[in-house]
Amino acid sequence: MAAAILSACSGGGTSPISTGARSISDKGGISHVSDVSASPNVLTFAAAGVSATFVVNSGSGHEISATVADPSCASVSPAAQKPDSQGGGNHTATFTVTSVNAAGCSTTVTVDANGHNTASVAVTVTASGGTTATGDPGNGNAGP
Repeated sequence: MAAAILSACSGGGTSPISTGARSISDKGGISHVSDVSASPNVLTFAAAGVSATFVVNSGSGHEISATVADPSCASVSPAAQKPDSQGGGNHTATFTVTSVNAAGCSTTVTVDANGHNTASVAVTVTASGGTTATGDPGNGNAGP
């Protein structure tokens, strides 16, 4: 049907329209899967005012931004940075998450490379007190 509509608009024959799905990676190609990951991908804080880091791995040197869904629960810094090259097409950037809410909450930090590749870190602040932060490497990524 789309080919027929295009034919009527262009005044000529039909041409096939690709219906296959393609994903775009941070490497800039058109047939790669997303190559952005965060490790650890789970952070749990036992109190407000505690900080922990996570590392983002990317297949390119494009700037990586980080945003927190609920800023009343936790903050992330820096907001964006250009990753460091590790050689072999691997680039890393380290971000710091600081718990804000002492009453307990959950949120997500989302990192975005090149405007279309994302990874997320689940953040939980418990109301139990204490001053520790723990990470869960998840998804086969190595934790700190």
